Amino acid sequence: MTEAQGCAEPGKPAPEEQAQTAPPDILKAGKEALLFLPRLVQLLYRLARDPEVPREAKAVLGFAVVYLLSPIDIIPDFIPILGHLDDLYVIALAVSLVMELAGEEKVRQHWSGSQDVIDVVGKVNALIWRVLPAAVINKVRARFDQALKEPDRYVGEVERAQEILLREDEYRWLDEESGESKT
Repeated sequence: MTEAQGCAEPGKPAPEEQAQTAPPDILKAGKEALLFLPRLVQLLYRLARDPEVPREAKAVLGFAVVYLLSPIDIIPDFIPILGHLDDLYVIALAVSLVMELAGEEKVRQHWSGSQDVIDVVGKVNALIWRVLPAAVINKVRARFDQALKEPDRYVGEVERAQEILLREDEYRWLDEESGESKT
């Protein structure tokens, strides 16, 4: 019996066996959570444009934008499903912090999904806490805390990202909000 097998609880696989295969429920939950990603990114965009969102909340959004646009992630994106979970966590944590700083109603005002945004963020966070190591979660949270200490640095990132998104996307999200079509 190996040392790792000796540490396993009776009836449960050894740690190295657990690492080789992810339970199907976690894979399914991960795939479902990733389906929320476009709506959550759209929510960040809308919150960043809202003049009523406080400066500290915009700093949180700015950090999220910087992290998402950065080619360097805590978990590399080329790892299937897991590689995007850190991005999803950054967005979910940003939304959670904006809810604390600007209020749930402000966040709900900009949400376009069919499910309640609070439930969506709760599901994402529950999945993240099951899958990502605590060290990754703590590292991401520490980076958000730093953004809150230096809001001016990250608010500017939101403004630059807005300009880029508006140019590259040709106002697509704005058109969806108003129901108008531009040629």
